[in-house]
Amino acid sequence: MKTAKFLMLFALLMTACQPKAVKEKPKPITPVFMTSGLAVISVESENVRLSPNGKVVGQLLRGDTLQIIKRHANWLYFKNDFFESGYIWGPSAGLDYINIYNPFTYYDSIATEFYPINYFTTLFGSTGERRSLRGTETEIFFDEMGLGSHEEIVLEVMDEQLETVKHGIILFLREPDQQLYKIKIDFFKPIQGIKKAIERCGLSYRPFSLEDGGHVIWEKGTLIEGLEIDLERKEWESEWFSTLWLRQTAEERDN
Repeated sequence: MKTAKFLMLFALLMTACQPKAVKEKPKPITPVFMTSGLAVISVESENVRLSPNGKVVGQLLRGDTLQIIKRHANWLYFKNDFFESGYIWGPSAGLDYINIYNPFTYYDSIATEFYPINYFTTLFGSTGERRSLRGTETEIFFDEMGLGSHEEIVLEVMDEQLETVKHGIILFLREPDQQLYKIKIDFFKPIQGIKKAIERCGLSYRPFSLEDGGHVIWEKGTLIEGLEIDLERKEWESEWFSTLWLRQTAEERDN
């Protein structure tokens, strides 16, 4: 009996001394979207454009087939028997609609990480415009998704100039590990009201954590696990919102 108890105690001690298995953090499961192949117009008619959301140059009708050359989120760059090339609204050709304002288009809440760069270059159909920040960080600007632009007054010494600012999506990347840490998404048009803006992002409204004249912020875990959501006002203390920010830490807020 004593021997059995000794052996049992010895087994428990040996088990306790074994190195504990470290649970690995899951990797983001990257969504897959159709980016090439044949598509068929599924609505009565759809406009063909020179650029995403640009000038209309013709139409395709229900049943017309097109060859996808490239995808720019919800816009397809295509060719077929009627057009050497053009852009058309992808959901009208049977493709799933992508809410580019929805944080889950960019972020895996299970892995609590943004998707990798190659996912975005495929989805947006471009490598984007790279701009260096502080040497070890880079921003990548994508503007070929039909989000429009606005005019902005720029002060230069004693002169004022009107400048066209393109709307788009900016990914902020740390160069050493190629890790995304922040994303900025411009709305096509400003949205009036906090509730309407957050619902346009595909999220259910909940009370926000912080508010000032420029931003309304939901801290990490308030709306999405591991992610801070920030609505930026069009102007100081405006009821209209022009931009959505997604951040992994509060320290990454722009001052």
